[in-house]
Amino acid sequence: MKRFELSTLSLARRCSTTELHPQSRRSEWPFTGTTKLCTTGLPSVNLKAAVASGHGRSLSSTRPQALALLRRHNLLRPLVEAEVAAEALEAVDLSPEQEQAALDDYRGELSEDEILDVVKEKWGWDAEAWRWNVLRPLRTRLWCEEQFIPKAEARFLQRKNDLDQVVYSLIRVRDAALANELYHQICDDGAEFADLAARYAEGPERGTNGIVGPISLTTGHPVLCEKLRAAQPGSVIPPFKLLEWWLVVRLERRIPASFTDEVAAQMATELFKEWVKEQASLKLASI
Repeated sequence: MKRFELSTLSLARRCSTTELHPQSRRSEWPFTGTTKLCTTGLPSVNLKAAVASGHGRSLSSTRPQALALLRRHNLLRPLVEAEVAAEALEAVDLSPEQEQAALDDYRGELSEDEILDVVKEKWGWDAEAWRWNVLRPLRTRLWCEEQFIPKAEARFLQRKNDLDQVVYSLIRVRDAALANELYHQICDDGAEFADLAARYAEGPERGTNGIVGPISLTTGHPVLCEKLRAAQPGSVIPPFKLLEWWLVVRLERRIPASFTDEVAAQMATELFKEWVKEQASLKLASI
């Protein structure tokens, strides 16, 4: 194998985007096709100083062959974004107690040598990369609290309509005629939506009597989301086709979003990710 710069390999290990403790919940939306991971996260840090700290030189000094290889495999932008984030997060000072608690929590009952064997085999991490990646979620949370929590409420107000949750009933079938028949049974004959869902639904909603949610309007298929936004609670949406399915949907209720601590952390994290993308675009333009 041709020699690949040690500095580039070290950078790749350091900027690993592997989730250490995925606490994510798979979306219950039909037709979403994605799983979202949400990482949230007060020491005094300076945004401009962190960016100007100089770690970008590890990318700018990377050899053309390595850069070409990263571009070829569509890895350059993810690497630059990860390094932008790392430059910022290094400005977060953790106390020895915070560091040790995070490392102990990740290690569990394994010794340090044992956990290093595990992460080396699984992700190729050395001791430095392991320590960095274990502490990164805590640094991210603290950074977001310091830099972006003050802007979180404005972000929330901007996105409130997307953050509202809904509960709805769903029947999906492959046959258009059956979907129309079920729609008329519900609207004209007074049939119970739940009974029809349990009998005819061809998706996982069959096991919940057709009920989906509460769930945010940001994670579903755009067509379904728009119809739910336009619907009134209690109204049955006429059958419509989505991918290979025909859907009959009734909006049960809306749950307006409120600005809680959890939502504030989510907004701060979104702002952080946007900032990282903007800074990465500037760096990429200069490479």
